[in-house]
Amino acid sequence: MSYTNPTFLAMKTVSSANHAAARKRALKMYRDYQRCVPDMVNLYEMELPVSTVRSKIRQEFERNRYVSDLPTIDVLLFKGQIEYQETVNFWKQQSHVMK
Repeated sequence: MSYTNPTFLAMKTVSSANHAAARKRALKMYRDYQRCVPDMVNLYEMELPVSTVRSKIRQEFERNRYVSDLPTIDVLLFKGQIEYQETVNFWKQQSHVMK
């Protein structure tokens, strides 16, 4: 699933029109992260089970669950997309993924 094309997974910055749209984008990002976990574990040669990585991702999403300000949600989604793109494109070191 790793690609070296810099524009792979690149997205335009989008402002959410309402909370429902922001929630939909957040759930899509969460699913994308969860789908790429097995590849991520293999790619970065992690010595962790897939279930542990998945629970850590869930923890990070749960940490921001109660953010209600739309501009803040949009920034978090944008930063999450950047992290996802860097991780899947193998632009990080193993220590950066493990943090």
